[in-house]
Amino acid sequence: MVPALSPGGLPPIMSYPPDDHMLRALAIESDFDAEGNCTAIAPIHAGVCTDQGGMRAGLLATLVDVAGAATALAEIAPDRIATISLSLQSRRAARHGPALAVPQVLRRGSRQVVVAVTLHDGQGSEQVSEETAIAHALLGFRRLSQTGQHAPLPDGTPRSTRTQMAHPAATLRVPFLEYARVRLLDADAGVAEIDNHDFVRNSFGSLNGGMVACLVEFAGEQAGRAAIGPEAVVTDLEIHYVGQSGPGPIRSTATRLRADADHCVSRVELRDVGADDKLLTVATVHTGRLA
Repeated sequence: MVPALSPGGLPPIMSYPPDDHMLRALAIESDFDAEGNCTAIAPIHAGVCTDQGGMRAGLLATLVDVAGAATALAEIAPDRIATISLSLQSRRAARHGPALAVPQVLRRGSRQVVVAVTLHDGQGSEQVSEETAIAHALLGFRRLSQTGQHAPLPDGTPRSTRTQMAHPAATLRVPFLEYARVRLLDADAGVAEIDNHDFVRNSFGSLNGGMVACLVEFAGEQAGRAAIGPEAVVTDLEIHYVGQSGPGPIRSTATRLRADADHCVSRVELRDVGADDKLLTVATVHTGRLA
């Protein structure tokens, strides 16, 4: 597909999210086909990878959420959506890029939209095939009526066009979790914190669903490494979004359910410390070693 280019030769910058935001720092581009389906594309570089060289599972989940949400919105406009569940299962690490998230709507109901997403490592190309697939994901969205409290989105469904989120105000010069100001408090117990600041908020003012996935991943990674060693990375995520956060801080905890020499399964919870430890997220996180 030939993208619609701005005068400077790049796809036009989207009006949302704000300039210094995690989605812009990831330099995500959205390629919409004639039916409004959105393939989300992001570069892979050291700032988005673990110390083992593969793109972080939480950031892959962020890309999944962008592609799935844009495609779901095209199905139910002018209504809005909120992510209620996200699962991701990895086949191998994404190391080369670009990373591409290709969605397919499975169900469009009056209250819920379900979208499947296949993730690919393009290895220098945006052409996808079974050979380039590196993970599979499933998203559940709750359908919401548009209200004045929601941040405005562009009118109409983008079709046969390409948009970019990158902005000079948000450039990753350090690892993503450092840029997002995640604080590790207790590695063995998977305790980490983040404040709900502008860089990580969603359009409702709550912690962005992608950042939730990143905090869940980080907590599970730390708990898994404490059990099976420093080379472990998160391979699979199953996340249930059960509440909206306030200003925070939002804190993770991890409980190891089982572990052997090469594999660890942990239950991770996120709670809003500033709202009497309100439960926000419950997740199951698998850690191991990826090819």
